[in-house]
Amino acid sequence: MRITNNLLSMVVATKLKGLFITGLFIIPLLSCDVEEVPEMDDVPPEFTLNIQGAGINQTFTPRDNFEEIQLNLLEGTTYDFTFLGADAGGVEQLVLVAPWQSVDFANLPSDVQRTEDGIVTTLIKEGDIDNALTALSFSGEIQIIGVFQESFTLNLEVHDFATPANSTYAELQIKIVEDPDMVGL
Repeated sequence: MRITNNLLSMVVATKLKGLFITGLFIIPLLSCDVEEVPEMDDVPPEFTLNIQGAGINQTFTPRDNFEEIQLNLLEGTTYDFTFLGADAGGVEQLVLVAPWQSVDFANLPSDVQRTEDGIVTTLIKEGDIDNALTALSFSGEIQIIGVFQESFTLNLEVHDFATPANSTYAELQIKIVEDPDMVGL
């Protein structure tokens, strides 16, 4: 019984830590207007992608070595995600792209554009240069609908309002697993 209580305490503490870290990034950034979009901006935008659900609470940033990362997610499972892009000069666009036969996205905000072309599903949230914000974000659910041992790439993009635009890209490699103990990195 003591082991079960300790394990439960660790799980709750881990989830609270993840929510706290996500809140630290999201709350202060969402309320900041850009006074003036700079003409010159050589600093690329930042992003944070948080995925939470059965056996995982993982946050990714541009500082992660995506070439060395493989995220294992459980077949037939739904995960919550939050995608945040930030730039001092304003965020023009957030983009998530995934193969439509591997994942489905649900519970998206109404201001997120969703397109499907028979190969990929693309989610886009647009900023407004006349009301530029230092951060944009959206949350939803990612449903793993592919089959065991399938691998795919989740593409992440953040663009700012600079001319020419600065962009930050990442490709998160995901493998579908059937064993809950294999979920994670």
